[in-house]
Amino acid sequence: GTYTITARSTSTAFVTSVPSAPIPFRIDNTAPPAPVLTGGTPVLKDPVLSWASVSDVGGGAVSYVVRRDNGAIVPQAVCAATTCTVTDTGAPDGTHSYTVAARDAVGNESAQSNPVTVVIDSTNQTAPTIIAAPSPTNAKPSLSWSLPAAFTATGWQILRDTVQIAVLSNANDRTFVDVNASEGEHSYSVRATNGALLGSLGAPVKVLYDATPPMLPPLVAQAADTGLVALSWGAAIDAGSGVAGYVIRRSAGTAPVPSASAGEAICSVKPPTTACQDTSAPSGGPATYTLFALDAAGNVASQSATVSIVDQLAPDPPAVTITTGTGTVRISWKQAPATARNGDIAGVRVLQLASGQKTPRNVGDGRIVCPTSPDASTCVITGLKNGVPVTFAIYAYDEVPNYSTPVVKTVTPKNNDHIRPGFVKNVRFGIHGPLITLNWLPPTSRDLQEMRVRWRNDRPVRSITDGFLLQRGLRRALLFKGKPGEMNYFAIYSIDVHGNPSLPVRLRIRTPGVATTKGHRPRKQRTVIAKATAPTKPSTPAKPKKPAPPPTPVIVIGG
Repeated sequence: GTYTITARSTSTAFVTSVPSAPIPFRIDNTAPPAPVLTGGTPVLKDPVLSWASVSDVGGGAVSYVVRRDNGAIVPQAVCAATTCTVTDTGAPDGTHSYTVAARDAVGNESAQSNPVTVVIDSTNQTAPTIIAAPSPTNAKPSLSWSLPAAFTATGWQILRDTVQIAVLSNANDRTFVDVNASEGEHSYSVRATNGALLGSLGAPVKVLYDATPPMLPPLVAQAADTGLVALSWGAAIDAGSGVAGYVIRRSAGTAPVPSASAGEAICSVKPPTTACQDTSAPSGGPATYTLFALDAAGNVASQSATVSIVDQLAPDPPAVTITTGTGTVRISWKQAPATARNGDIAGVRVLQLASGQKTPRNVGDGRIVCPTSPDASTCVITGLKNGVPVTFAIYAYDEVPNYSTPVVKTVTPKNNDHIRPGFVKNVRFGIHGPLITLNWLPPTSRDLQEMRVRWRNDRPVRSITDGFLLQRGLRRALLFKGKPGEMNYFAIYSIDVHGNPSLPVRLRIRTPGVATTKGHRPRKQRTVIAKATAPTKPSTPAKPKKPAPPPTPVIVIGG
């Protein structure tokens, strides 16, 4: 309480003086009330604590003592008006407990305040990381995050634009859909909790929520007599995520295409492009084009237009190259660039004209030798005769079909095969009086066309054109009637389809000098396996004579 004190002096005679002037004083054994401490958590460093100032019942001045973990004394608090704050500069990372006590002028100290736990996380190890937050999006914003590296979470706080909008009490729930979000851009962050203990606030992530389709002007479609369709439209407007691109699809008839993935794809462009062409429009009927404008969030707006398409323009003729082989012609072509009249080329027609004909009268005037698909570029015609000219007419045609002017080419197949075929084998002969029989087997050459037997009576046959031709074809036997006592020179050739002759198999046989008579037993037939030999130089006769014409041969078919 408050008191006054006066003093009197007393002499040895016990005489007392008058009292002195009173001196007031106060006895104070009562401590100030304990403050109520608050403090933010978690912090990266240097936590700041605050409390409301308290009054001492004795009316004296009050100071404050702030302790960390019941030990270290935090620097002196600074008080202004009714609030006091203190910053614990240099506090180490970790979880700390802070208290504050009020102390009056005479040293009475209040009880410790409520403890405040503060997490100091200078490396942000207690913050979760948002790993997925699609943006822009036309669905409600959706978040997912990972666990903090150094904090045991039992729940989560979700903040939108720095304001807490949800609390999840299960640490395993690490996804969140903001069903109450309005359209626009928002900043989201997540904080881990463990009871009253809070982890660091995770780094914010921005999400643009846009559920409004673009505003799209009408589509204009114009068909030309080339069969091309010009498509144009005004630029779409999208105030949210912005226009990302345009897609045009086509359907037959008058019904719009239902979606940007249905129908036939015509073009796909990005702003600022607002036009394209359909170079493959089908001719003869209506077609509907649907324009889809897509914004970055996936919202779609559409406009449709229907046109009738009639293609009356023929394509340009192809560039043609022709090469010849043995009985073959190879025709190659390259179509004109796929623009304008050439946008719908469907293929090439190759006609072989009649023998002696130089130009076709129409696209059906000739034999179609190789119908082709649009992506073909080569045709090979076989079975032609070497040395005989042949004329081809090549047309390009579109899907109507309109036919180009023809490319007319006349070429002559050539023999490019100069390899001799094999010679005949197993040649046998027999003599029966004036009759001589020859038998042989053909060679195994795949391209064998015929075999020829040539004869002379004055010297050996020297070439395939020398002497008299007795037989040609695929027969494998010959019966020849010679003159008695006459020497007969035979040469047998095989000929391939290219006209190449083989090496000859030569035989020299003398007809007996006495003709066979009735009852006379013919000479036994000899069998000779003949080999191909080079032409032999005949002996020079005393008096050269012209070969006599052979007797009429008797042809025997078979072996």
